[in-house]
Amino acid sequence: MKRILPLVLLVSFLSAPSAPARVLSQAEIETAAANFLASDDLGSKLLPGRTVASAKPRDSLWIVDLDPAGYIVLSGSDAAEPVIAFGPEKLSPIDPDEPLYALLALAST
Repeated sequence: MKRILPLVLLVSFLSAPSAPARVLSQAEIETAAANFLASDDLGSKLLPGRTVASAKPRDSLWIVDLDPAGYIVLSGSDAAEPVIAFGPEKLSPIDPDEPLYALLALAST
């Protein structure tokens, strides 16, 4: 009986339905971007002194413009890691026909 219980628990855990992905609101996106900028990992080290200026949805992504310069690309749902890409300079427009656009869209799902 002692050997069966862990196996039953493992199978029930693995077969439990997962929650569907939830679309994030603009407020949640701006909070995630601000948290990234304040984090000790990458945000504060690679994008020092920047703040969230605006957030715009683009398909399943959000593009967050930073002040004085820079950007963060975030997933529009909680199914993927929030921060997909970032940079210290203004993000140039991405053509949907470019491979980068497809990679960013893929990363957000």
